[in-house]
Amino acid sequence: MHGAAAISRRLTAFSATLALGLAVGTAIPGTAMPAGRGVDSAQPAGPGLQQAQLRREDLSGRNFRGEDLSRANLRGAELSGADLSRADLRGANLTGADLSQAVLTDADMSSANLTRARLIAARLERARLVDANMSFAELSGADLSFADLRDAWLRGADLGEAILREADLQRAQLFQARLDAAELEKADLKRASLIQAVMANANLADANLREADLAGADLAGAELRRAILFQVDLTGADLRRAELHGANLTQANLRQATLNNADLGQAQLAGADFTGAELGRANLGHADLNGARLTNADLGAADLGTANLAGADLRAARLVRANLRLAALRGATLSGADLRSVRGLTQAQLDQACGDLDTRLPEGLTIEPCG
Repeated sequence: MHGAAAISRRLTAFSATLALGLAVGTAIPGTAMPAGRGVDSAQPAGPGLQQAQLRREDLSGRNFRGEDLSRANLRGAELSGADLSRADLRGANLTGADLSQAVLTDADMSSANLTRARLIAARLERARLVDANMSFAELSGADLSFADLRDAWLRGADLGEAILREADLQRAQLFQARLDAAELEKADLKRASLIQAVMANANLADANLREADLAGADLAGAELRRAILFQVDLTGADLRRAELHGANLTQANLRQATLNNADLGQAQLAGADFTGAELGRANLGHADLNGARLTNADLGAADLGTANLAGADLRAARLVRANLRLAALRGATLSGADLRSVRGLTQAQLDQACGDLDTRLPEGLTIEPCG
């Protein structure tokens, strides 16, 4: 290809000029080392390829370390295995480009267009991707540890098994994105949109998901231990077998969510809405459900031992075979609730709650009607 040959000649000529300049100790125009690059990048940054037209060029394996490729047109370019570490790719067009196994460590790709780009197993540690468009990009197995993805658009992107440890994803758009088995420990997803995202078996331990939208998301088997889920929207989400021990779900919306066999032990659930949720065989031991709404929720065989249900709304809830040993029921509403065969329930607990004629209790126990 004539274009490819031209690019090759340009890079070869620059390398020869650079070698000559270094030999005689003279400065090469346009090769000043960018500030803060570090000792290992003392080599000149290159001839400057900003706004370069490299559409569909074969640049696989090339060394662009520290290059200025801002606003370059790399649409459909072959960059697999290329070294783009610390490169300036701000505003670059990388639509459909192949960056599989490329090194983009510390690269700045802010506002870049990476729609449908292939970044499989790419290294993007500490990369800056603020406001980048990565819709439908393939990032499976990529390493985005500590990357800055604030306001990034990742609709439909494949991040399966990607590493996003401590990445900043505040306000990122991840509608229908795939994050199954992804590593997101301590990631910041505050106010991120993860509607219908697939996050099964993902690790979100200690992650910040405050006010995030996870409506319809698949979080089956996900690790969310100690995660911050304050005011998060999990309407209709799948949280079967999810690990939420010690998580903060205060005022969270879990209407119609599926939490069968989930571990919510010691979780903060005050004011959370579980209307119509499925919590069969879930662990809620020592959980704080103060003022929580559990109307029409299925808590069959759930463990609510020592849970705080003070002021909780359990109207028409199903608690058959649930464990309520030492659970606090002060001010709880049990109208129409089914408590047949519950374990550990005492008359003293019921004396602090209220119900109605439709409240179904174990034989020998009674409840006062709600005022």
